[in-house]
Amino acid sequence: MPHHTHTLLRILPVIAVLAASLACLSPDAAAAAGAEVRVGHPTIVVASRADLAGARVLGRGSVTPGMRYVAVRGLSSGDRVAVGIDGRRVGTVRRAPWSVRVPLRVGHHLARVAITTDTGTSTMSVRFRVRRLYPLHTRITATTFWVGEQFQQTADGSQACSAYDSRWQYSYFRLATGVSDSQGCAGAPTGGCDALLRTEHGPCDDVNAVASLRTPANDYRPAGGAAAVYENPFYLDLPYDDYNPSDATDTTGFARRCRDVPWAGDPGYAGHCTDADFSYLKNRWVRVSAHGRTCYGQVEDAGPADDGHGNGNYADAAYVFGHTDIRPFNRSYGAAGMDVSPALGACLGGTFNEGLVVSWRFVDLADVPLAPFRRLVTTSAPN
Repeated sequence: MPHHTHTLLRILPVIAVLAASLACLSPDAAAAAGAEVRVGHPTIVVASRADLAGARVLGRGSVTPGMRYVAVRGLSSGDRVAVGIDGRRVGTVRRAPWSVRVPLRVGHHLARVAITTDTGTSTMSVRFRVRRLYPLHTRITATTFWVGEQFQQTADGSQACSAYDSRWQYSYFRLATGVSDSQGCAGAPTGGCDALLRTEHGPCDDVNAVASLRTPANDYRPAGGAAAVYENPFYLDLPYDDYNPSDATDTTGFARRCRDVPWAGDPGYAGHCTDADFSYLKNRWVRVSAHGRTCYGQVEDAGPADDGHGNGNYADAAYVFGHTDIRPFNRSYGAAGMDVSPALGACLGGTFNEGLVVSWRFVDLADVPLAPFRRLVTTSAPN
Protein backbone atom coordinates (compact mmCIF):
# COMPACT_ATOMS: atom_id res chain seq x y z
CA MET A 1 0.00 0.00 0.00
CA PRO A 2 1.47 3.36 -0.96
CA HIS A 3 2.24 5.95 1.68
CA HIS A 4 2.47 9.68 1.11
CA THR A 5 5.73 9.60 3.05
CA HIS A 6 7.37 7.96 0.03
CA THR A 7 6.52 10.81 -2.31
CA LEU A 8 9.17 13.19 -3.56
CA LEU A 9 8.89 16.93 -3.22
CA ARG A 10 10.50 19.44 -5.49
CA ILE A 11 11.55 22.80 -4.14
CA LEU A 12 10.86 25.40 -6.77
CA PRO A 13 11.22 29.21 -6.59
CA VAL A 14 8.30 31.28 -7.74
CA ILE A 15 10.69 33.47 -9.70
CA ALA A 16 14.21 32.51 -10.75
CA VAL A 17 17.36 34.34 -9.78
CA LEU A 18 17.11 37.90 -11.03
CA ALA A 19 19.72 39.61 -13.18
CA ALA A 20 22.57 41.71 -11.87
CA SER A 21 20.23 44.71 -11.63
CA LEU A 22 18.80 43.12 -8.51
CA ALA A 23 21.83 44.42 -6.67
CA CYS A 24 20.26 47.87 -6.89
CA LEU A 25 17.30 46.76 -4.80
CA SER A 26 17.17 46.68 -1.05
CA PRO A 27 16.76 43.21 0.50
CA ASP A 28 13.12 43.92 1.34
CA ALA A 29 12.39 45.22 -2.17
CA ALA A 30 14.03 42.12 -3.64
CA ALA A 31 11.95 39.92 -1.34
CA ALA A 32 8.82 41.61 -2.63
CA ALA A 33 9.95 40.72 -6.13
CA GLY A 34 9.97 37.06 -5.11
CA ALA A 35 13.58 36.43 -6.07
CA GLU A 36 16.39 34.42 -4.65
CA VAL A 37 18.48 37.16 -3.03
CA ARG A 38 22.21 37.18 -2.51
CA VAL A 39 23.90 39.43 0.01
CA GLY A 40 27.49 39.30 -1.09
CA HIS A 41 28.04 35.61 -1.82
CA PRO A 42 25.65 33.83 0.62
CA THR A 43 22.79 31.83 -0.86
CA ILE A 44 19.68 30.32 0.72
CA VAL A 45 19.65 26.54 0.37
CA VAL A 46 16.95 23.97 1.06
CA ALA A 47 18.20 20.41 1.33
CA SER A 48 17.48 17.04 2.87
CA ARG A 49 20.71 16.76 4.81
CA ALA A 50 22.65 18.85 7.28
CA ASP A 51 25.86 18.65 5.24
CA LEU A 52 25.08 21.31 2.66
CA ALA A 53 28.49 21.44 1.01
CA GLY A 54 27.18 19.61 -2.04
CA ALA A 55 23.58 20.76 -1.83
CA ARG A 56 22.03 22.44 -4.80
CA VAL A 57 20.73 25.97 -4.76
CA LEU A 58 17.07 26.40 -3.96
CA GLY A 59 14.91 25.49 -6.91
CA ARG A 60 17.18 22.90 -8.51
CA GLY A 61 17.18 20.05 -6.01
CA SER A 62 14.73 17.50 -4.65
CA VAL A 63 14.19 16.46 -1.06
CA THR A 64 12.10 13.80 0.60
CA PRO A 65 9.16 14.70 2.87
CA GLY A 66 9.58 15.29 6.57
CA MET A 67 12.20 17.48 8.17
CA ARG A 68 14.28 19.52 5.77
CA TYR A 69 17.14 21.94 6.29
CA VAL A 70 16.89 25.64 5.47
CA ALA A 71 20.35 27.15 5.50
CA VAL A 72 22.69 29.78 4.14
CA ARG A 73 25.78 28.79 2.20
CA GLY A 74 28.86 30.94 1.75
CA LEU A 75 29.21 32.52 5.21
CA SER A 76 32.31 33.22 7.27
CA SER A 77 33.19 31.99 10.71
CA GLY A 78 31.62 34.17 13.38
CA ASP A 79 28.47 35.00 11.44
CA ARG A 80 25.10 34.46 13.08
CA VAL A 81 22.05 33.38 11.10
CA ALA A 82 18.40 33.65 12.13
CA VAL A 83 15.92 31.75 9.96
CA GLY A 84 12.20 32.36 9.64
CA ILE A 85 9.60 30.55 7.53
CA ASP A 86 6.25 32.14 6.66
CA GLY A 87 6.67 34.81 9.33
CA ARG A 88 7.58 32.36 12.10
CA ARG A 89 11.11 32.26 13.50
CA VAL A 90 12.40 28.70 13.43
CA GLY A 91 15.95 28.99 14.76
CA THR A 92 19.27 30.75 15.10
CA VAL A 93 22.70 29.23 14.40
CA ARG A 94 26.27 30.52 14.87
CA ARG A 95 28.39 27.96 13.06
CA ALA A 96 28.58 25.94 9.86
CA PRO A 97 26.59 24.62 8.17
CA TRP A 98 24.27 27.41 9.38
CA SER A 99 21.24 25.18 8.92
CA VAL A 100 17.92 24.89 10.72
CA ARG A 101 15.66 21.83 10.55
CA VAL A 102 12.07 22.68 9.71
CA PRO A 103 9.05 20.73 8.40
CA LEU A 104 7.89 22.12 5.07
CA ARG A 105 4.45 21.17 3.83
CA VAL A 106 3.26 21.21 0.24
CA GLY A 107 2.48 24.75 -0.87
CA HIS A 108 4.08 28.17 -1.22
CA HIS A 109 6.46 29.47 1.46
CA LEU A 110 8.60 32.48 2.30
CA ALA A 111 12.05 31.97 3.81
CA ARG A 112 13.62 35.02 5.48
CA VAL A 113 17.20 34.93 6.72
CA ALA A 114 18.94 37.56 8.85
CA ILE A 115 22.77 37.41 8.76
CA THR A 116 24.58 39.25 11.55
CA THR A 117 28.30 40.05 11.21
CA ASP A 118 30.72 42.46 12.87
CA THR A 119 29.56 45.16 10.47
CA GLY A 120 25.81 44.79 10.95
CA THR A 121 22.81 42.75 9.88
CA SER A 122 21.65 41.95 6.35
CA THR A 123 18.32 40.32 5.45
CA MET A 124 17.50 38.24 2.42
CA SER A 125 14.30 36.44 1.50
CA VAL A 126 13.02 34.06 -1.13
CA ARG A 127 9.59 32.75 -1.98
CA PHE A 128 9.50 29.11 -2.97
CA ARG A 129 7.11 26.27 -3.57
CA VAL A 130 7.15 22.75 -2.18
CA ARG A 131 5.69 20.49 -4.85
CA ARG A 132 4.89 16.80 -4.77
CA LEU A 133 6.01 14.78 -7.79
CA TYR A 134 3.38 12.14 -8.46
CA PRO A 135 4.25 8.76 -10.01
CA LEU A 136 3.77 8.22 -13.74
CA HIS A 137 1.48 5.46 -15.02
CA THR A 138 2.30 4.24 -18.53
CA ARG A 139 0.64 2.16 -21.28
CA ILE A 140 -2.83 2.48 -19.76
CA THR A 141 -5.91 1.77 -21.86
CA ALA A 142 -8.45 4.61 -21.65
CA THR A 143 -12.00 4.31 -22.93
CA THR A 144 -14.51 7.08 -23.63
CA PHE A 145 -17.51 8.02 -21.49
CA TRP A 146 -19.70 11.09 -21.42
CA VAL A 147 -22.12 12.87 -19.13
CA GLY A 148 -25.64 11.60 -19.83
CA GLU A 149 -24.44 8.35 -21.41
CA GLN A 150 -26.61 5.28 -20.84
CA PHE A 151 -25.26 1.94 -21.99
CA GLN A 152 -26.47 -0.43 -19.28
CA GLN A 153 -28.93 -0.34 -16.38
CA THR A 154 -26.38 -0.04 -13.60
CA ALA A 155 -24.80 2.86 -11.74
CA ASP A 156 -21.49 2.12 -13.48
CA GLY A 157 -23.26 2.12 -16.84
CA SER A 158 -25.24 5.31 -16.40
CA GLN A 159 -23.71 8.77 -16.39
CA ALA A 160 -26.85 10.46 -15.07
CA CYS A 161 -25.03 10.22 -11.75
CA SER A 162 -21.43 9.61 -10.74
CA ALA A 163 -19.63 8.24 -7.72
CA TYR A 164 -19.31 11.81 -6.44
CA ASP A 165 -22.46 13.52 -7.74
CA SER A 166 -25.90 11.91 -7.45
CA ARG A 167 -27.18 14.45 -10.01
CA TRP A 168 -24.14 14.68 -12.29
CA GLN A 169 -26.05 15.13 -15.54
CA TYR A 170 -28.09 17.94 -14.02
CA SER A 171 -25.00 19.59 -12.48
CA TYR A 172 -23.32 19.53 -15.89
CA PHE A 173 -26.21 20.75 -18.09
CA ARG A 174 -28.74 22.17 -15.60
CA LEU A 175 -31.53 20.58 -17.61
CA ALA A 176 -34.30 18.37 -16.26
CA THR A 177 -36.30 16.86 -19.10
CA GLY A 178 -36.63 13.39 -17.59
CA VAL A 179 -35.78 11.11 -14.69
CA SER A 180 -33.30 8.24 -14.63
CA ASP A 181 -34.53 4.72 -13.86
CA SER A 182 -31.05 3.18 -13.84
CA GLN A 183 -29.93 1.13 -10.87
CA GLY A 184 -27.95 3.40 -8.57
CA CYS A 185 -29.05 6.58 -10.40
CA ALA A 186 -32.80 6.13 -9.98
CA GLY A 187 -34.57 9.47 -9.59
CA ALA A 188 -31.68 11.58 -10.89
CA PRO A 189 -32.84 14.28 -13.32
CA THR A 190 -31.78 13.79 -16.92
CA GLY A 191 -31.36 16.18 -19.83
CA GLY A 192 -28.51 17.04 -22.16
CA CYS A 193 -25.84 14.79 -23.64
CA ASP A 194 -22.10 15.44 -23.89
CA ALA A 195 -22.09 13.90 -27.37
CA LEU A 196 -23.55 14.71 -30.76
CA LEU A 197 -26.72 12.65 -31.38
CA ARG A 198 -27.92 11.12 -34.66
CA THR A 199 -31.51 11.76 -33.60
CA GLU A 200 -31.81 15.03 -31.72
CA HIS A 201 -34.32 13.84 -29.14
CA GLY A 202 -33.11 10.24 -29.09
CA PRO A 203 -31.29 8.48 -26.26
CA CYS A 204 -27.83 9.52 -25.09
CA ASP A 205 -26.32 6.09 -25.72
CA ASP A 206 -23.65 4.39 -27.83
CA VAL A 207 -26.09 3.74 -30.70
CA ASN A 208 -27.38 7.29 -31.04
CA ALA A 209 -24.13 9.12 -30.23
CA VAL A 210 -21.75 9.89 -33.07
CA ALA A 211 -18.37 11.48 -33.53
CA SER A 212 -18.23 15.24 -33.96
CA LEU A 213 -15.40 17.58 -34.74
CA ARG A 214 -13.93 18.84 -31.47
CA THR A 215 -11.04 21.24 -31.84
CA PRO A 216 -9.41 24.11 -29.94
CA ALA A 217 -11.44 26.46 -32.11
CA ASN A 218 -14.69 25.33 -30.49
CA ASP A 219 -13.12 24.54 -27.07
CA TYR A 220 -13.50 20.81 -27.82
CA ARG A 221 -17.29 21.09 -27.60
CA PRO A 222 -19.53 18.91 -29.82
CA ALA A 223 -20.28 20.46 -33.20
CA GLY A 224 -23.91 21.15 -33.99
CA GLY A 225 -25.18 23.44 -31.25
CA ALA A 226 -24.92 21.24 -28.16
CA ALA A 227 -26.46 22.40 -24.88
CA ALA A 228 -24.49 24.79 -22.68
CA VAL A 229 -22.41 23.18 -19.96
CA TYR A 230 -21.67 24.41 -16.44
CA GLU A 231 -18.79 22.13 -15.45
CA ASN A 232 -15.40 21.33 -16.93
CA PRO A 233 -15.74 19.33 -20.19
CA PHE A 234 -12.27 17.87 -19.55
CA TYR A 235 -13.16 15.13 -17.07
CA LEU A 236 -12.18 11.53 -16.38
CA ASP A 237 -12.53 8.73 -13.89
CA LEU A 238 -10.12 6.46 -12.03
CA PRO A 239 -10.91 3.21 -10.17
CA TYR A 240 -10.80 4.66 -6.67
CA ASP A 241 -13.95 5.86 -4.90
CA ASP A 242 -13.04 7.63 -1.67
CA TYR A 243 -16.54 9.01 -1.03
CA ASN A 244 -18.99 6.11 -0.81
CA PRO A 245 -18.76 3.25 1.72
CA SER A 246 -18.26 -0.31 0.52
CA ASP A 247 -21.30 -2.52 -0.02
CA ALA A 248 -22.03 -6.18 -0.79
CA THR A 249 -20.69 -6.04 -4.35
CA ASP A 250 -18.36 -3.05 -4.53
CA THR A 251 -15.27 -2.30 -2.46
CA THR A 252 -14.43 1.39 -2.12
CA GLY A 253 -11.57 3.34 -0.57
CA PHE A 254 -13.57 5.39 1.93
CA ALA A 255 -12.41 3.52 5.06
CA ARG A 256 -8.72 3.66 4.09
CA ARG A 257 -8.48 6.85 2.06
CA CYS A 258 -6.23 8.69 4.50
CA ARG A 259 -3.74 5.82 4.25
CA ASP A 260 -3.90 5.69 0.47
CA VAL A 261 -4.28 9.26 -0.82
CA PRO A 262 -0.88 11.03 -0.94
CA TRP A 263 -2.32 14.53 -0.39
CA ALA A 264 -4.63 13.58 2.49
CA GLY A 265 -2.48 15.56 4.95
CA ASP A 266 -1.96 18.62 2.77
CA PRO A 267 -3.54 22.02 3.50
CA GLY A 268 -7.15 22.00 2.41
CA TYR A 269 -7.41 18.25 2.82
CA ALA A 270 -6.10 17.45 6.30
CA GLY A 271 -8.63 16.56 8.97
CA HIS A 272 -11.32 15.08 6.72
CA CYS A 273 -10.57 11.37 7.10
CA THR A 274 -13.98 10.53 8.57
CA ASP A 275 -15.91 13.40 6.95
CA ALA A 276 -18.69 11.72 4.97
CA ASP A 277 -19.32 14.94 3.03
CA PHE A 278 -15.76 15.29 1.74
CA SER A 279 -13.85 13.71 -1.15
CA TYR A 280 -10.10 13.73 -1.70
CA LEU A 281 -10.47 12.65 -5.35
CA LYS A 282 -13.33 14.70 -6.77
CA ASN A 283 -12.06 17.63 -8.87
CA ARG A 284 -8.40 16.57 -8.61
CA TRP A 285 -6.32 17.31 -11.69
CA VAL A 286 -4.67 14.66 -13.86
CA ARG A 287 -2.20 15.11 -16.69
CA VAL A 288 -2.79 12.66 -19.56
CA SER A 289 -0.54 12.09 -22.58
CA ALA A 290 -1.09 10.22 -25.86
CA HIS A 291 -0.05 10.61 -29.52
CA GLY A 292 2.61 13.12 -28.51
CA ARG A 293 -0.01 15.39 -26.90
CA THR A 294 -0.51 16.32 -23.26
CA CYS A 295 -3.88 17.42 -21.88
CA TYR A 296 -5.43 17.86 -18.45
CA GLY A 297 -8.71 16.85 -16.83
CA GLN A 298 -10.48 16.61 -13.49
CA VAL A 299 -11.58 13.44 -11.71
CA GLU A 300 -15.40 13.41 -11.61
CA ASP A 301 -16.27 9.71 -11.34
CA ALA A 302 -14.84 6.36 -10.25
CA GLY A 303 -14.13 3.42 -12.56
CA PRO A 304 -13.66 1.32 -14.58
CA ALA A 305 -13.57 -1.31 -11.86
CA ASP A 306 -15.10 -4.61 -12.99
CA ASP A 307 -13.37 -7.82 -11.93
CA GLY A 308 -15.16 -9.76 -14.68
CA HIS A 309 -17.62 -11.34 -12.25
CA GLY A 310 -19.93 -8.40 -11.63
CA ASN A 311 -18.03 -7.06 -8.62
CA GLY A 312 -16.20 -3.75 -8.48
CA ASN A 313 -12.86 -2.87 -6.90
CA TYR A 314 -13.22 0.87 -6.41
CA ALA A 315 -10.23 0.88 -4.08
CA ASP A 316 -7.47 0.05 -6.53
CA ALA A 317 -4.86 1.97 -4.56
CA ALA A 318 -1.93 -0.07 -5.87
CA TYR A 319 -2.65 1.15 -9.38
CA VAL A 320 -4.02 4.66 -8.77
CA PHE A 321 -1.44 5.78 -6.20
CA GLY A 322 1.35 3.21 -6.60
CA HIS A 323 4.93 3.88 -7.65
CA THR A 324 5.60 0.62 -9.52
CA ASP A 325 3.46 1.26 -12.63
CA ILE A 326 1.31 -1.74 -11.76
CA ARG A 327 -1.56 -2.73 -14.07
CA PRO A 328 -5.16 -1.86 -13.14
CA PHE A 329 -7.28 -4.41 -11.29
CA ASN A 330 -10.12 -3.93 -13.81
CA ARG A 331 -10.41 -6.68 -16.43
CA SER A 332 -13.28 -5.29 -18.56
CA TYR A 333 -13.17 -2.97 -21.58
CA GLY A 334 -9.69 -4.07 -22.56
CA ALA A 335 -8.46 -3.89 -18.96
CA ALA A 336 -8.95 -0.12 -19.07
CA GLY A 337 -7.48 1.99 -16.29
CA MET A 338 -9.49 5.17 -16.87
CA ASP A 339 -12.32 6.67 -18.87
CA VAL A 340 -11.89 10.06 -20.54
CA SER A 341 -14.48 12.57 -21.70
CA PRO A 342 -14.98 13.27 -25.42
CA ALA A 343 -13.25 16.64 -25.01
CA LEU A 344 -10.24 15.09 -23.30
CA GLY A 345 -10.09 12.28 -25.84
CA ALA A 346 -10.22 14.72 -28.74
CA CYS A 347 -7.50 16.85 -27.14
CA LEU A 348 -5.32 13.72 -27.00
CA GLY A 349 -5.88 13.00 -30.69
CA GLY A 350 -8.22 10.10 -30.08
CA THR A 351 -11.30 8.97 -31.98
CA PHE A 352 -14.72 9.32 -30.36
CA ASN A 353 -15.79 6.23 -28.39
CA GLU A 354 -12.61 4.32 -29.20
CA GLY A 355 -9.83 3.39 -26.81
CA LEU A 356 -6.57 5.23 -26.30
CA VAL A 357 -3.27 4.11 -24.83
CA VAL A 358 -2.16 6.84 -22.44
CA SER A 359 0.30 7.81 -19.76
CA TRP A 360 -0.97 9.79 -16.80
CA ARG A 361 -0.12 11.25 -13.41
CA PHE A 362 -1.77 13.48 -10.83
CA VAL A 363 -0.78 17.15 -10.86
CA ASP A 364 -1.56 20.17 -8.72
CA LEU A 365 -3.70 23.06 -9.94
CA ALA A 366 -0.67 25.34 -10.31
CA ASP A 367 0.75 22.95 -12.93
CA VAL A 368 -2.34 23.05 -15.18
CA PRO A 369 -2.30 25.47 -18.15
CA LEU A 370 -5.10 28.01 -18.13
CA ALA A 371 -6.37 27.48 -21.68
CA PRO A 372 -8.36 25.51 -22.50
CA PHE A 373 -8.40 23.30 -19.42
CA ARG A 374 -9.12 25.90 -16.74
CA ARG A 375 -11.61 28.07 -18.62
CA LEU A 376 -14.39 26.25 -16.75
CA VAL A 377 -13.25 24.47 -13.57
CA THR A 378 -15.51 22.11 -11.63
CA THR A 379 -15.50 23.05 -7.93
CA SER A 380 -18.73 21.44 -6.68
CA ALA A 381 -18.60 19.32 -3.55
CA PRO A 382 -19.71 15.67 -3.59
CA ASN A 383 -23.35 14.92 -2.90
